[in-house]
Amino acid sequence: MADRPSTWLTRALTAAAAVAALLVGVPGTAAAAGAGWGPATPLAPVAYGNGQLDVPAAWAVVGPGESTCEVGPAAPAGVVLLGAFGSSAWCPPGSAQEARPPADLVRLGPLPAGEPYRSLPKVTLDGVVLYTVVLHGRISGTVYLAPALGTELMATGPDSSRALGSIGPSARARALASGPRASPPAWARLSFAGLVLSVPRAWPVRRSAYGYDCGLQQDDAALAPPPSVVLDTDTDDLALPCPPLRAPRAAGNGLVVDQGSARFPNTVPPSAAPLRFHGLRAYVDRAQPLSVLVVYVEVPGRPMPVRLHIGLGDPLTVERILGSIRPA
Repeated sequence: MADRPSTWLTRALTAAAAVAALLVGVPGTAAAAGAGWGPATPLAPVAYGNGQLDVPAAWAVVGPGESTCEVGPAAPAGVVLLGAFGSSAWCPPGSAQEARPPADLVRLGPLPAGEPYRSLPKVTLDGVVLYTVVLHGRISGTVYLAPALGTELMATGPDSSRALGSIGPSARARALASGPRASPPAWARLSFAGLVLSVPRAWPVRRSAYGYDCGLQQDDAALAPPPSVVLDTDTDDLALPCPPLRAPRAAGNGLVVDQGSARFPNTVPPSAAPLRFHGLRAYVDRAQPLSVLVVYVEVPGRPMPVRLHIGLGDPLTVERILGSIRPA
């Protein structure tokens, strides 16, 4: 974990200078972009929880708790580290690879609980209020706190101001803020595990009985394209040597419905946030902060909740799926 300052208020003057630097560097000001980020550079979203940045699509993304390294001509100009500061790493010491630090390094993770911030210098970018503080220690630099998004971020390098200036609500935040919506009449209706729901008609549907199906192992972290629906009874154990899979660069659409079973029970996490629609009680798993919205739905007459994994590729699609869910 990163070292937190002993008192945040003593860093206020330094943080005020960081606010001024950020205001100079945001899009629409006189600051120039770095050599790797031009007007025509393709951008892609990178999200953690309710916060999202738009950075060059060629930049590498390292998930929470992961470390990786690329050297040589293919080494990216920028890297985004997701998760609590210090939980992910790019070419860490002892990785047996000689690599120069990337030109741009961005960190995006959860807002630490219990940290005071309201007396700190702040700036508002596109409606998002950012408070600033300076860290000193193993991970040092200016940190920007976005309480409304539940995230903190920091960046170094020639394109750091552009990366920081792109902060905004993620697809998860937009989908949950708008609430469930009615699905189009042309969508296909499915009935499974005591629920009726609708999905785009073009999405193929398959069934699985395996709790450890290789195709489903990663559904907490990613739903691989193309979009599809998996209806999983969780009744069998298929112990395959599944290859490790990394979450995709950007979230995709799709749906996995886990019925749950005595062998693989669905249990609502203690920190889950309540949600209600069409008379059903549901819970959003806050511990799944990446590209999938994990929702537990209590179904009358069933011994355990049904777990849904909804890809966050498009907030409107997520809202419509949620809005279509009803008891069978």
